[in-house]
Amino acid sequence: MLVTLDQAPPQLSVSPIKRGIERHFRIGPAAKPFDDPIFQSSSQVFLNNVLRPYRPCHVEIRIKPEVIEFTWLRRGRVDADLWQEGEIPLAEAAERYRVRILAQSVVLREAYPERPVWAYEKAWYVSDLKTNNMNGLRFEVAQLSDRFGPGPSAYITISENLEVSG
Repeated sequence: MLVTLDQAPPQLSVSPIKRGIERHFRIGPAAKPFDDPIFQSSSQVFLNNVLRPYRPCHVEIRIKPEVIEFTWLRRGRVDADLWQEGEIPLAEAAERYRVRILAQSVVLREAYPERPVWAYEKAWYVSDLKTNNMNGLRFEVAQLSDRFGPGPSAYITISENLEVSG
């Protein structure tokens, strides 16, 4: 394939079955033959990040009598910057998230809520803190895509005194 660029290069589109497969390129001027020493070779793996969900934002906690409630805002790629009231359009078949509670890098709990809220029972919190020798826990949330999988996670760290950082 020969590509001539006379302006900014477009985003490469990769079919889902070719995602993650190594692709080989020869890069050089169109007026020269491919075996000219000016050409450079490059191998790239494309994950089709154009499909990757954005990281959720504004992660917050609310302490309630029996639960710690985590909330966040979802973000979107399609018509998400229309500054009108209400929810942004959902560019996926369903709204889903992956929620994790971690001690260091060990996943202690994992859930898949369908709304931007998750209730963490205080009994679970106490049990998970003991598992982590009372060293605090990390809450992570990632938006899920049927076509891509999980996007990057937003997170906060919770101390044993329910103080939040991150």
